[in-house]
Amino acid sequence: MYVTEKVAKGVCVFSILALIVMLVITLLDIILRFFFNAPFVGTIEIARMMLVCMAPAFVYALMQKRHIQVPVFVDMLGRKGQLVFDIVGDLLTAGVCAIMSYQGIISTLHRMDLRQVYSALRVPTWPFTLLFAISMGIFSIVVLMCLVDTILDKDKYVKKPKVKNVGDAVNE
Repeated sequence: MYVTEKVAKGVCVFSILALIVMLVITLLDIILRFFFNAPFVGTIEIARMMLVCMAPAFVYALMQKRHIQVPVFVDMLGRKGQLVFDIVGDLLTAGVCAIMSYQGIISTLHRMDLRQVYSALRVPTWPFTLLFAISMGIFSIVVLMCLVDTILDKDKYVKKPKVKNVGDAVNE
């Protein structure tokens, strides 16, 4: 796991740097446009490229269990209902991400054949499409790994004791 954690942290740092670049370029564009009436060339294209560079951070967030969960509806289900909900949700997520990865690879090959570039910057588009496709493929695999963990974790769906008063929970 040590190598995996190092790679995941490196990917996270890369994604944070992409976010910072996107923010700085956008801010520069706004300042140049407002004060000098001379917008920064290629701002939208750079923002798109940097947005794609942030996609690998999704995998890191999932591995660290830092993804967003809204358990309002799920908490109303019983233990078996929660398990079924998680299994179906994880399978759908993994399936959609796998399809996105497959289509991304097809799109990458198509863009390579056409030698497609961003219009203002003349930067090839295929590396960013490939990065997104790989990210979604890895995300799909990690979701399946989380699904296995969910199924094997016997304590995750244990019924939690109900607390009537705040003082009761502290005294116990």
